[in-house]
Amino acid sequence: MGTITLLQSTDGGFGSGATPVTSSAVGFANPTNAGSLLICLVWADALTINQPITINLPVTSGFTWSAGVGISEAYVNTSSHQHGIIKIFYILNAASMPTSATTTVEATQTSGTNLNVEFSLYEFAASATVYETAKVAANSTATPSTIETAALTTAHTDLIFMAMISETAAGTAGSGFTIGVDSTELNGFGSAQYILQESAGTFTPAFGNSTTYWATLVVAFTVTAPTALPSEMMLLGAG
Repeated sequence: MGTITLLQSTDGGFGSGATPVTSSAVGFANPTNAGSLLICLVWADALTINQPITINLPVTSGFTWSAGVGISEAYVNTSSHQHGIIKIFYILNAASMPTSATTTVEATQTSGTNLNVEFSLYEFAASATVYETAKVAANSTATPSTIETAALTTAHTDLIFMAMISETAAGTAGSGFTIGVDSTELNGFGSAQYILQESAGTFTPAFGNSTTYWATLVVAFTVTAPTALPSEMMLLGAG
């Protein structure tokens, strides 16, 4: 067997203005491997709290992204009127995606002129057989709290992917996590972190810091390592 690894990640496109807003088109820097788990993390924020934000399915020619039930969460600041939302989309066991296959994402509100949307892309060398579970949480107050969800319970070895958005601070790596790509263009801040192989059991996913006005979500994918390349198999059989 091979090894579960992050093969590549990139800061994706960004768009801003009056609703609807579509991001610029961005793809992976390198062609993806067949069978990889692909993730598209989308952040969006705005300054009109009475206008909920909707993030639509990413568009990539020749590919269809899936969204797990309920994996979105938002925070609201009724004083500044800023609010933000995150959503995770994915493709299990994806076909190879060429660099020419760029992705765009659209965010909408009923009305509004200060809407931002940004995304990032990840390729994991992992055969993900199922999206297993997810947890969400938010803090819409001026009292700092740890950026975490309720306890997450898995029945298998899972790849854990966690994202956050906040008006006040980016996330730092939590215990056992590796930090991913931060947003660069929002009114607020967006971050991500991941664990490549988390054993079955129960734990509380968390970023390493506390702040105000945040939302977070965590997704678990049941994974197995990809088949070793022929050169790896020869090395294993050598001796």
